[in-house]
Amino acid sequence: MDREKVATLGTKLRSKFLQYEADRQPLEQQWLKNFRQFRGVYDPDILEKIPAGRSRVYPLDTQVKVLGFVAKIMELMFPANEKNWSLTPSPVPDINQADIQAIIDGLQQRSEESGEPVTNTDIENAVFRFAEDRARAMERECNDQLSEAGYTVMARKVLRSGGVYGFGITKGPLVEFRTRRSWKFNDELEQYQAETSEAPVPYYEHVKVWDIYPDLSAPHWWAQEGLFERMVFSRNDLYKLIDDEAFEGSVIREFLKLNPEGNHKRRNHETELASVRHGDMARKDMDGRHYEVIRWFGFMQSEKMAECGIDIPTDKKDRDVLMDVWMLEEKVIRANVAPFGEAPHDMYHAFVAEDDEEVGITGIGMPEKLRDTQLKLCAVDRMTMDNAATSAGPIFEVNDDLVKRGQDTQTIHAFKVIHREGTGAEAGYPAVRDINVESHITELIALRRKIQEQMDVESNLPSFLFGQTEGMGEAFRTTSNMSMLQGGAMMVTKDIIRSFDRWIESVIGSLYQWNMEFNDKTTLKGDFQVMARGTNSLVAKELRGIALDQFIQTLDEDEKQLLKRREVLIDRLQARDLPVDRVVSIEDAEQILFDIRQRNAAMAQSSMAKDDAQTQERQAGAALKQTQAEALAAKTPVQNAESIARIQQGQEQTSLQRSKQEQEAVGKLLDVVQREQAVGR
Repeated sequence: MDREKVATLGTKLRSKFLQYEADRQPLEQQWLKNFRQFRGVYDPDILEKIPAGRSRVYPLDTQVKVLGFVAKIMELMFPANEKNWSLTPSPVPDINQADIQAIIDGLQQRSEESGEPVTNTDIENAVFRFAEDRARAMERECNDQLSEAGYTVMARKVLRSGGVYGFGITKGPLVEFRTRRSWKFNDELEQYQAETSEAPVPYYEHVKVWDIYPDLSAPHWWAQEGLFERMVFSRNDLYKLIDDEAFEGSVIREFLKLNPEGNHKRRNHETELASVRHGDMARKDMDGRHYEVIRWFGFMQSEKMAECGIDIPTDKKDRDVLMDVWMLEEKVIRANVAPFGEAPHDMYHAFVAEDDEEVGITGIGMPEKLRDTQLKLCAVDRMTMDNAATSAGPIFEVNDDLVKRGQDTQTIHAFKVIHREGTGAEAGYPAVRDINVESHITELIALRRKIQEQMDVESNLPSFLFGQTEGMGEAFRTTSNMSMLQGGAMMVTKDIIRSFDRWIESVIGSLYQWNMEFNDKTTLKGDFQVMARGTNSLVAKELRGIALDQFIQTLDEDEKQLLKRREVLIDRLQARDLPVDRVVSIEDAEQILFDIRQRNAAMAQSSMAKDDAQTQERQAGAALKQTQAEALAAKTPVQNAESIARIQQGQEQTSLQRSKQEQEAVGKLLDVVQREQAVGR
């Protein structure tokens, strides 16, 4: 590189960084307020207005809402058995000519065997199936890389940053080399031997918003000219950069020699952050001891970069080129065309919680939205504590002129004797009198509940989502009503998940592009699209599970017979994020349902046969009793008396052996016989 022109480049970029830093200062003040509110610390201008001796309690309602927001999104976007993204082939996949020819050759071979000609539809379907197989292979590769990079932990950090400050940043793909082991068969030794090699592996890092200086003049994150990142190195870590050929080792050595104690100077916001986190320990002088490196990742004129001696690709010499420039103050220690990406957002992926024109490219944090309500809660809690302090115990008024000199009136407690002096009219008043202060704690608690309800509305995170159902009434203890409440609470959350989907598509898209460019596995490359599934699948799944339960409850038995029960069962399992492999196969399910139907039919038939037999038995018994009654009516009175005696004896036996119905029939028979006997007399 041309040292003189590179030095001029460093001076211009340093001046540009100072401008970006000045533009960001108003945002820093708001971020500091957000951070204090999240941690439950009063701003200095508010704290100085609270009189000495008064309560300074700070309720952490904002922190609860932010952590609840992170937990809710993580629950929706990271289910146990599904990914929140997928790779799908493009509608018209772009496949290289060699693969297309191999597909056509296979179709022609099958055509010769079957005698059916190859159609255009056959070729398109085969190409799409080929692309789907490649997409699944690429998806498995990306999923494995994300697991090693700690994708879930990274997403949680981004969400928390977005909740507190309004946006979160992930940087990558970065590359590190890892040792891989493979086994190869040695023909001479006739055994397998291990071989190791260094392979590039992509990974991602979470970047704190305090270290990012974006182009605030851009209308959207993806429309930036470029951005700066401030990185702090220890002396040893800065030395390690010398081993990388991409860095100017001589410039780094010279800077280390001139600045043996470092060049890092703490910014105002760093002092404030350290004070909130660590209190008085943060007041120690932390300047120096570290080295501050500024990185510019953005567009620059290709002509001027070429004049500096930087290699510019031929296809980019007539346009602005994406550059990666590192500086120690104004000393350029690295300057080259960005090895990856076509724009700054290909390397720096942003999650903006509320992405719209009114809030700019950095969004708006939840503490900023809840600030007025949080301050009202703070005021109410301070009043409650102050009122409790004054009304919980007695307050005494002491007339020092009536108290004996030397008497202690600062402490009053049980069994204490207070000596007093004074005669005449002065003796008519007590030397010590208690003053009662009214308690307003009940009213203040009710006011706090009202303010909390307002915060629930502003945050779109009702308290019942965290299990707090107090005061909701019996009507909301039913499953259907609670489901309606949860569905309503999800309306605004969907907009936030759409923003998170854009972050997912950016991260996964960059990983896919990295594998297409640098991965040596040819069997996974193809023309794919990244599909984030948060809004379309995962959020809808929660509501779909509720709707399924409600729908099934409305069906009668005949309508349930019209549903495919196995498929409905799978839908209910998936809606609850439960494994579907617990369900038996289609063939086994059909056999089980057939056996159940057969068993139910046999049981029903047996029950009907039993009922018929009992009916016939009752009819035969009734006919027999009728015949006996007629025979008894035709006998003489003496014979009737003997028959009655036998029937009574039989009735006693019947009471022990027969049912209540049979006893009633025998009783009716006796009545008939007795009436006939009475007529005969």
